[in-house]
Amino acid sequence: MKSMMITLVALAGASAIYAQSNPLTTELKQSYAEIKGDVTKAAADMPESGYSFMPGKGSRTYGQAVVHIAQVQGALCGMASGSAAPKIDDGKTSKADAVAALKAVFDFCDPIYAAMTDADAAKMVKVFGRDRTKFGALNFGVIHSNEMYGTLAVYLRAKDMVPPSSAGRGNTGKKKE
Repeated sequence: MKSMMITLVALAGASAIYAQSNPLTTELKQSYAEIKGDVTKAAADMPESGYSFMPGKGSRTYGQAVVHIAQVQGALCGMASGSAAPKIDDGKTSKADAVAALKAVFDFCDPIYAAMTDADAAKMVKVFGRDRTKFGALNFGVIHSNEMYGTLAVYLRAKDMVPPSSAGRGNTGKKKE
C-alpha cells in the first residue's frame, strides 16, 4: 500500500512537472491566441466599405491585407504540420470572403498550435525552402501576423477607428480639444 501511495505521489508530481515543462510552446500558444484575437476583431470591425481602402499607390487594400494574413498563416501552419493548408483565393477580398478565409485558416491552425510541445517544436521542417524548427515556423506565423496587424491598425486609424489592441484603454488617437 505504501509503495502504491509513493507511486501515485510520484505520478502526480511528474504530471505537474510535465505541465510546466513546455514553457516555450506555452508562450507561443499565448502569443498566437493574442494575435488571432486582434486580427479577427480588426477584420470584423472594419465595415465592408473599408475593405477596398488603399492608403496609397502600391499598398494593399484592407481586404488584401486580411487575406494575405490568412494565406501566410495557413501556409506556415501547413509547413509545420506537414498538412495541406486551406486554399485561399487572393482575389476574394470582400469583408465576407476575407473574414471567412481567416476563420478557415485559424480553424486549421488552432489544433496545430494546441498540440505543439517543446520536444515537437525542435523538429525540423522546410519553410519556404529553408530548414527551420517547427517552433520557428509557427513563431514566424505569429511574427508575420503581428507585422500585418500593425498595417491593419494604421488602416483602421485612417478610418477614425480604434484598433482592437488599443480599444478600452482610452487610447483613441484623437487630439483632445
